[in-house]
Amino acid sequence: MSHCRPIGHIAGNIAITAVTIAHRVKSGTHDAIHVCWLTDDGCIYLQQRGHAVARAIERTAPEQIVTRFRKQPGMTWQDIHVDLQQARIDFAHRAIAEAIAA
Repeated sequence: MSHCRPIGHIAGNIAITAVTIAHRVKSGTHDAIHVCWLTDDGCIYLQQRGHAVARAIERTAPEQIVTRFRKQPGMTWQDIHVDLQQARIDFAHRAIAEAIAA
């Protein structure tokens, strides 16, 4: 099984990360579901749902999942970019709330 490495960072250039995700999803099989999640330190991960780490995230930390992607006709990187922008906003809100609470 391949190692699970981040494909980007939420504070980085999410447009490039969206292009990378779009390419991986479009290169996958038609029925493959890709799980995209965000860790507490802002790293963005993408793995097929069957990967052990993706299954573990779905089971134990579903709140960290940004979304799930499936190969669809007409899907563009801009669609994924919108999801990542929303994840960036949510991440910032959580970080501010935790800082205020501390």
